[in-house]
Amino acid sequence: MKLIITFIAVLQVFYVQAQHADGSKISQAKLTSQLSSKPLIPGEKVPDFILGQMLNHPTLRSARISDFKGKLLILDFWNTHCTVCIQQFPKINKLQEKMGDGVIILPVGFEYANNTGEIKKFVQKLHGTFYELALPSIVSQWKVGGSAWQENVFYKLFPWESMPHEVWIDGDGRLIAITDHTALTESNIAAVLRDKNYVLPTRQLKSKRIGTETFLISQNGGVELKHYGSILSKYQNTYKDSYLDDYSDSVRWRFSAANQTVFDYYVKVYKDDLPELFGDSYNKRILVESKSPGTFYRRGYEGEYLDNWGFESFLNSNYFSYELIMPKSFTKDKIYEIMRQDFDRYFFVNSKIENRKVKYLALVADGNRFVSRNLKAGYEQMVSPQWDNIEFKNGTIKDFVTNCLDRSFPSYIILNQTGFSGNIDLKLEKVKRNDLQYWNTALNRYDLKLVEVEGEFPMLVLRDLRE
Repeated sequence: MKLIITFIAVLQVFYVQAQHADGSKISQAKLTSQLSSKPLIPGEKVPDFILGQMLNHPTLRSARISDFKGKLLILDFWNTHCTVCIQQFPKINKLQEKMGDGVIILPVGFEYANNTGEIKKFVQKLHGTFYELALPSIVSQWKVGGSAWQENVFYKLFPWESMPHEVWIDGDGRLIAITDHTALTESNIAAVLRDKNYVLPTRQLKSKRIGTETFLISQNGGVELKHYGSILSKYQNTYKDSYLDDYSDSVRWRFSAANQTVFDYYVKVYKDDLPELFGDSYNKRILVESKSPGTFYRRGYEGEYLDNWGFESFLNSNYFSYELIMPKSFTKDKIYEIMRQDFDRYFFVNSKIENRKVKYLALVADGNRFVSRNLKAGYEQMVSPQWDNIEFKNGTIKDFVTNCLDRSFPSYIILNQTGFSGNIDLKLEKVKRNDLQYWNTALNRYDLKLVEVEGEFPMLVLRDLRE
């Protein structure tokens, strides 16, 4: 039986409140000022405050933590600029339907105080689409200006670096865990319902950034190097991810990076010699030669569909941090040569740019039904979480190749050979990642086709020396 959700237009601005143990009420602003600077930790009681304006509920205009007493409450934080958040809506709709009344998945959408109504309008826009947010939802507001948004009560209690962000609260109102969206699975929910002490893969805040001070070398025994050198470490879970960059001063070169893949490092040091490497999220111009390719370092996108502990293991096995310090008398070209040698040595690889014949996909056309007729409309792309339904409106064919085809065929170089460079409209259904037959069935109605062709390209070849 399909649940029909009624959208409620809440016109008034209500006063958000919390309640003391004695029953008296205080404003959310006052609650925020009274909160400790330290966030809640698992096992602690969550303050019983009114969460915010409620959308998609036939009767409630607002809700508080105690309204969900006796149920597993999962707060799902999102905003309108978070693509992954929106792609997760069909998943959480199905999870709520399947898990039943003992579980409440409650999306919390965040908007700036000077853009009141953004969340409500966005939810209404999605109504009736694949991405419809069918669940009752909370609207919360951020203050405008600098880091003022961090004064939001949700951030004070359950701080985040990115969204989606999941907060698990038990039936007694105590915090179970804070996780990312990969932990929001049917098996994890079932495990928590069986045992509220079940250990979920907790999300860690990365509080440190690479800055003016040395990053890894100063940690090497706690002694700053008197001379020069480099160091490579495993994944640093307390540091924010950062690409290999120049932090040099007038005396020395210093290049540092936190939590990057092997491929990310080689892209940085070879991009001037092979510009096609830069901006290629799937490293298609990097060719690995290994007798056991399954055991070679994995590309970042390969962890995309892992969940729980699998993703944590993936990070620890395939992400590395690096720092190099050398005298400023060296030229920058020499520094890049040294870093190439470092990476070859650290990762047991021989790297070289070579012309190679490889199979690629050519996008060709035998008509023009793909050409956009909506020249005044804005560009819009909607994709299902499994990437099996794609709607692409008034975007350039180049964007379609980069945003859709590259992702669906991560191991192929894809070239637009239609002879067309303008805007297109496409609505593709039942396509499968890495499946040409399904894609060509969907593309055929728009006079488009993907053809596998062999061609010669300059490639960065990584020869595995670990065997």
